[in-house]
Order: sequence, then C-alpha cells, then structure tokens
Amino acid sequence: MDPTFPELLHNLAVALPAVGKLVAAAMYLAGFVLIFRGLYALKQYGEMRTMMSVNADLKTPIILICIGTVLIFYPTLINTSLSTVYGNTTILSYTDNPNWSQQSNQAIEDVTLLLRLIGYISFFRGWLLMTHLGQQGSPPGTFGKALMHIIGGILLVNIIATWDIIDTTLGLGGNS
Repeated sequence: MDPTFPELLHNLAVALPAVGKLVAAAMYLAGFVLIFRGLYALKQYGEMRTMMSVNADLKTPIILICIGTVLIFYPTLINTSLSTVYGNTTILSYTDNPNWSQQSNQAIEDVTLLLRLIGYISFFRGWLLMTHLGQQGSPPGTFGKALMHIIGGILLVNIIATWDIIDTTLGLGGNS
C-alpha cells in the first residue's frame, strides 16, 4: 500500500531531529574550518607584508574568523536573534485547531517542523554567504542575499510567531 501525503510528511517529520543535529554539526564544523582558513590567511598576509610591499588585504581573514566564531556560537546567536525579533527566545509550537481533523492538525505540525529546519539551514547559508564579502570580485548584492537568508531563517525558525504577527498586522482573521 502506498503511503498518503500526510503519512509521508509525518515520516519525514520523525526524521527531522536527526537532520537538525546534522545541520548543527555542519555549523560547528564550518565555523572551525572558517577560523582555520582565516588564521592561515593571516599567516599569508604577514608573509606578504614582510617579503614585499604588495597591496595585501586584511579584510578576508578578519571576516572568516568573525563568521567562523558566529557559526561556533550559533545557538547563542539564534537565541539573541529570536529575542531581538520576537522579544523572547521561546519558539512557539502549533496548537491544534479543534475544528480540523486530527490528520490535518498533524500535517500542520509536521510542516511547521519542516519549515523550522529550513529556517536553520537558511540561517546557516546566510552566514556562509557573508564569507564571500571578504573576497575580491564578490558579486554585487551578496550582502543583501546573505542578510535576507539570515532574517528569513530567523522568521522561519519561529514560523508560528511569525504567522501570528502577520495575522495580527494584516487582520486576516484566521486563528493559528
């Protein structure tokens, strides 16, 4: 028997905590790699400055070290970002709508978990895009793209509170 879409979604939601741990591990690993790349770039900068008077760029190593540090301390940064946007660090969870079936409520909860994971990945991608700012010849708009990934990721991490804000602001009249 083929699984239905809600069953598929629920099976995916069951696997999401493990994928979330993988994303967290990737953030830590990327943070350490960026810090080591930054330190190596500082070493090269020092060697270039002593050998010849070349226009050496100190911007790249500093950006790499700073973003590597941000990725290592990402739980604190996410809590700080949530506190800045929402006023607290509590991530709201979906409450069942009594007018809907149990299957519909479960599907909404599963989609919420999936969107939260996409938010963490987007937040991570935004910080990785920030590393391109230090490189020469980085494409225009890189900072804007990175900032949109970071802000969008934070909004998706707490999608229920984001929806409540949109609902209240626009007066959609829907209950979450």
